[in-house]
Amino acid sequence: MASEIVGKLKVNCLSKITFEWQIDNSYIMDCKDAGDFLISPNFTSYSYSGKIPHEIKWCLELYPKGERDDEEDYWSIYVLADTEITASGIFKIVNNEGRIIVQKNCDKSTFASYMACGLPRFSTQDFLMKSGILSNDKITIVCEITYKPTDEEDVVKLHKEDQGVQKQEDYIEARLEVIDNFEALLNDNKFSDMSLISGGKVVKAHKCILANSSSVFAAMFEAGMKESQENTVKILDIEYDVLVEMVRFVYTGRANNINALLSELVFAADKYELHLLKKICVNKMLKNISIDNVIDYLQIADKLLIEELRVEAIKFIVEKGRSDVTDKPEFKFLPHNIMYKVCCGLSRKDK
Repeated sequence: MASEIVGKLKVNCLSKITFEWQIDNSYIMDCKDAGDFLISPNFTSYSYSGKIPHEIKWCLELYPKGERDDEEDYWSIYVLADTEITASGIFKIVNNEGRIIVQKNCDKSTFASYMACGLPRFSTQDFLMKSGILSNDKITIVCEITYKPTDEEDVVKLHKEDQGVQKQEDYIEARLEVIDNFEALLNDNKFSDMSLISGGKVVKAHKCILANSSSVFAAMFEAGMKESQENTVKILDIEYDVLVEMVRFVYTGRANNINALLSELVFAADKYELHLLKKICVNKMLKNISIDNVIDYLQIADKLLIEELRVEAIKFIVEKGRSDVTDKPEFKFLPHNIMYKVCCGLSRKDK
């Protein structure tokens, strides 16, 4: 008797390209202000629709004094593609002996046509100076890009005997019970040992749970700060309703009214380094960009350095929003670097 098929696993084939860019140090020294940048030669890879190849042109942008004024102590580096594609990258600076001086990963992003994705704070000027790399005649930057070259997927069938895991219903039931137990702690102050105060209202909590979820709270409690000793923390820049849902997420992994509080929650998650909550908020923003919120989302992306949100918001304006967005009074108050990216995108669109 044939075994029962219980699922399918999609297997994506990935391609990797490596580009090495050698730059004369004199060109880097000529970049004296934030916003001054160098562009690499184009390099090429291919994607496929069925068996038909499509050329993808890539290039790198390097800002030796940072892209923005508040990044002038950093090198900013970005990769651009002329085709919409999802990719991740690794940037490296290597010395003359081939030793890696700096290496950082760039998370998976969806590229719109010539919209940059990368690292605004790739490396500090101070570190590069001390490494001696800036005294060389040439500096070598290596970029490794991993992307999916085709929209086709191999499907592997999963059979019942291959599972080897607890029944799904039992697992879900057990997890829900754990979540309910933790949420009950929020509603029962009997064993709480910490008060969070916002707008004159109090949220009772437990130090161990806050510290385990947030490195910011952990550092606060470990350092013996006044708040920790008095078991009270005044939250001055987060509204009470947002604080309640942030704490609820810490305890249960879910938040009520998340769509209504999205902009406020993402700032709270960023401040207290609640990475999963921030990721959930950003994903919801990416799925719900509209003419009404795209400017707010651009400002959030700029302040919190959320590159994927910035790229998608600019792409929305270029492809869909146009005058409906650019005619809004608040558009002119966007940071200059964002305005520049939007204008570049619009000019390319019109060509």
